[in-house]
Amino acid sequence: MFQALDNDKNRIVTRDEFLADMQNDGMDATAAATLFKELDETRTGHVTLAKFDHYVAVHTLSIVRDTFHKLDVSHDRQVTKKEFLHYFLGNGLSQKQGNTLWSHMDINGNGKINFVEYRDWAKENLTVASLDEVAVSLGLSG
Repeated sequence: MFQALDNDKNRIVTRDEFLADMQNDGMDATAAATLFKELDETRTGHVTLAKFDHYVAVHTLSIVRDTFHKLDVSHDRQVTKKEFLHYFLGNGLSQKQGNTLWSHMDINGNGKINFVEYRDWAKENLTVASLDEVAVSLGLSG
């Protein structure tokens, strides 16, 4: 995504480049400006790949943490298969898709997923591929 934003390929995305690209993709100008401000924490007027990666990593971890808390209905820091399926079946997966996803996350086969297992799965899968690619690789699409 960073490379797509870096129109002149100088490894720096300026505020103007960012705003133009985001607006061309349909984002509201105010929302684009707000997002750029979040990315450019040091207020230099540009974003480097390091800044971009940091932002993505922090926000991905936040999303993973928040999702884990939603899954862990019992608040015991362990997600059971029942909790897991309840959440994902309620969010559009079929029983077969839910079971497939579960088997990819419950690495040690103990019938529970702790935060480390969930975080490691997300880190391995969500940071290297798009959600569509992850779904296809797990047989969850369609």
